[in-house]
Amino acid sequence: RTAIESNHEATTNNVMSLGKLFELRKQYLITGLGVDIAGEPFVRKNMPLDELLIGELLDFSTLTCPNLAKSWFRFADWAYLWGRQLLARSLPLSSPDLGQQVRAILPSEVSSDEVTEISRILSSIRILNDDDSELTASELYSLHSYRTDLSRACSLLTKHP
Repeated sequence: RTAIESNHEATTNNVMSLGKLFELRKQYLITGLGVDIAGEPFVRKNMPLDELLIGELLDFSTLTCPNLAKSWFRFADWAYLWGRQLLARSLPLSSPDLGQQVRAILPSEVSSDEVTEISRILSSIRILNDDDSELTASELYSLHSYRTDLSRACSLLTKHP
């Protein structure tokens, strides 16, 4: 047997095994376990297919081996990296309908003034569009500052930190 034939056979076996994994993952999703990462249209549109598959496999690994910390850390790392990149690609926070979006999310007991102030704070947030997954000290300070400002702006957030 040649090396090419052996390589072809190994590739075929790997593809079949991967197909079986995705079928098993599909069964988990039907039973309500796991997260359908590709189920969100925005995610499907803005994330490369290979990264979607990697994310689904990492999610599946946390279901099949829930006590394996390495699996959870890798999935969390992947989710954070792609969450940050997708957030940078989403609608700008200064869009005109931001107030309506904030109003739709918050409970009715939040006043119009609070919604306006929350919208103002959110529209001032800058999302860095870089591939660096580590937050700098300045970014961490900014996040803390935004959280403090939002807590002051909305009485509901101070009641339920």
